[in-house]
Amino acid sequence: MKRKNTTRSALFTSIMSLLLCVSMLLGTTYAWFTDSVVSGNNVIAAGNLDIELYNDGNKVNQSTKST
Repeated sequence: MKRKNTTRSALFTSIMSLLLCVSMLLGTTYAWFTDSVVSGNNVIAAGNLDIELYNDGNKVNQSTKST
């Protein structure tokens, strides 16, 4: 009698585990195929940056040499 209950319990646990795995697989597949991405107004800009360097109030340029 004890062995019959153990077998029944093991079979029930196996079936429940199998159903859980199948439901998770279906949920993942559904999420994969129904996912969408919406992008805002993202802008990628490239160009040159104009930088001015000042040293003690004097503008530093290419002809200015440090001593």
